Amino acid sequence: MTHPTSTLRSGLLLALTLPLFHSVTLAQALSHVVLPNGTAAADAVGFNTLPWGRATLGAARVQMLYDTSHFTAQGVTQPIRIMNLRWRANGATASWTGGLYQLITVSMTSSPRDASTPSNTWTTNQGADNTVVYNGTVVFLAGSATTGAIGPTVVDLNLTTPFVFDPSLGQDLLIEVNMPSGQWQGGTAVATDALTSAPGTGRVSATNASAGNSTPSRGPTSGATLAAAVISAPQMVLD
Repeated sequence: MTHPTSTLRSGLLLALTLPLFHSVTLAQALSHVVLPNGTAAADAVGFNTLPWGRATLGAARVQMLYDTSHFTAQGVTQPIRIMNLRWRANGATASWTGGLYQLITVSMTSSPRDASTPSNTWTTNQGADNTVVYNGTVVFLAGSATTGAIGPTVVDLNLTTPFVFDPSLGQDLLIEVNMPSGQWQGGTAVATDALTSAPGTGRVSATNASAGNSTPSRGPTSGATLAAAVISAPQMVLD
């Protein structure tokens, strides 16, 4: 879905690594797609602790939506099978010791809602293909960052169930993270990279002890998605 430019309070930087498959023939080349479009080569101009920078801050649930135009503008016009998600640290001078989150659930879906107009009802934003792609422990990697430079990857998540997304169908991509309270083990974390303005994105979120079941307390927010991720996705061209 495409729509006018909107203003956001926080943004998610998303990237895809795409080993290409043409029918049953494996192509050897790899390409990268970063969401939102235009954010691959530089640090974004904001930051957010949702979902991965929370450490001891407690429970959170967040849905992050991306318009199909962020894919098609970078040449992704056919189905992709998403295998991996990564988020990167905010590009500000800092260091952190890392740790891990337990009992994390990550889901993905082709949303029936436009990315710029998400509902404040979780299930309304989920499509018929809503899939739990990962359930378990998520490691937050130790590292350091420098102001103005792209931050290092802090979450590198191989999905246990790949997700097929087809931007040509017009439904926007939704990534959901559900983090129960009291699941952080380790030292310190850092905010992840985020945009302060991006058309064609949106989010809803809740941050409280019952975040997984409560009505979103932050959203729906047009143009608001969250901190830096990389997706690894073999692309399949369906005949």
